[in-house]
Amino acid sequence: MGRKDEKNKSSSTKKKKRVSRKELLRRKQRRNKIIILAAVAAAVILAVMFIPKLTAVFQENSQNVSERGVVLEDVDISELKHLSFDILSVESSDTRMSAEEFSEALIQLYNDGYVLVDVYDIVNISEDGSFSYKDTISIPEGKRPLIISQSDVCYPMNSQESGVADKLVLDNGQIKAQYTNASGSVLTGDYDLVPVLESFIESHADFSFEGARAILGVNGSTGVFGYRTTSFFSGTENNPYADYGTFDTERETEDAANIADKLKELGYHFACYGFSDEISYGAEYSIVESDIEQWKEEVVPVTGETDIIILPKQTDIGSWSGYDSDNRKYELLSENGFKFYFVGNNATPNLLQIRDGYVRQTVYEVHTGIDFENAKAWL
Repeated sequence: MGRKDEKNKSSSTKKKKRVSRKELLRRKQRRNKIIILAAVAAAVILAVMFIPKLTAVFQENSQNVSERGVVLEDVDISELKHLSFDILSVESSDTRMSAEEFSEALIQLYNDGYVLVDVYDIVNISEDGSFSYKDTISIPEGKRPLIISQSDVCYPMNSQESGVADKLVLDNGQIKAQYTNASGSVLTGDYDLVPVLESFIESHADFSFEGARAILGVNGSTGVFGYRTTSFFSGTENNPYADYGTFDTERETEDAANIADKLKELGYHFACYGFSDEISYGAEYSIVESDIEQWKEEVVPVTGETDIIILPKQTDIGSWSGYDSDNRKYELLSENGFKFYFVGNNATPNLLQIRDGYVRQTVYEVHTGIDFENAKAWL
């Protein structure tokens, strides 16, 4: 074979080698694509098989963890306790629990594992507003559910003589109580339930589950939160407190409404405690009807509407067989929007009744330090 033939053969061989490499590269690329597609298909199949299971597990676990990442457990609703306090005295007293005693009571409750829960978390509420029984309540693991209320946050006209605060005030954006001592000096501080509770939660944030606070019962006989908001305070006619002078009720209402707004912002709920501090709702129907009308007229402009009522004077409006349409007082209160009914009953506290239209619970009333000591046996 001549040199020319050898040269042509060599050139042809090199061409064949170059083509083979390209083909191998294409084949490799096709093979990689097939592998990738197979992997993607396998991943899709696995996802279809396992994601629902993983989602179910995640949902189950998420139900047991609060928004703040706290591990929760379901506690039987019968374990819920409700303590209702009166206005606190500033100094120690045989007739009232003092602010200091209340602070000590909070420490004991905290050490015993109690946490505040919101009243609206104790029932199932449907879209149409009806209630259904809730067997359990979810709270932080190892804790015990507690509702705290205060029965009459209005403050008497003779607060200085009674040794209690004059009113709730805003002090640098915080709710405090104003107090006039025996020498006439006006002080601002933790002199009643709300400011004491706020200071306690500030240093024991886990005492308030999901921001829960207390329920504040309000009547209107001497105004609201210590402000003389009731219409008769503007003059002397039909004013049972005319000896204390007259008040600018419009300005008083505005100031009280500012307090109400701040309390709502903090998480407090308001409750009707009747208008007069002289009657119970065990009275005849016409008296109850007149009283609730006055409450709606004089108090709601300050607090806004509420569906909670603390029945005054430890008097229920019906037997424990249940409220129904034959109970005229219940019908009256229901028509006025009330759905949560609390009544003091230290003999049998913690009775809980949940029906489509209402929740009713007996509560343990604490008026003095001794009352709280007695409550420990129940707690």
